[in-house]
Amino acid sequence: TGPVRVGYIATGEPRVADVVREARATGRRVFIASYLLAQGLFQQRLAECGADGVAQPLGAHPAIADLIARLITGRQSR
Repeated sequence: TGPVRVGYIATGEPRVADVVREARATGRRVFIASYLLAQGLFQQRLAECGADGVAQPLGAHPAIADLIARLITGRQSR
């Protein structure tokens, strides 16, 4: 195991590709876990940044929809 680093795919720094490149320079394998909800441009960019693996988007899991609904309505967790 190694350190967990944060990188940004849309805006902000450090950029994901830079974080991946720096981690690779140490000889470590690199995996990306994101909180994207769906396939698209940002998921494609993650897949192309040179990591050994990239987690799939969270998708339309009922728990995600419930969380979003609770945030919008101001309801607390069950």
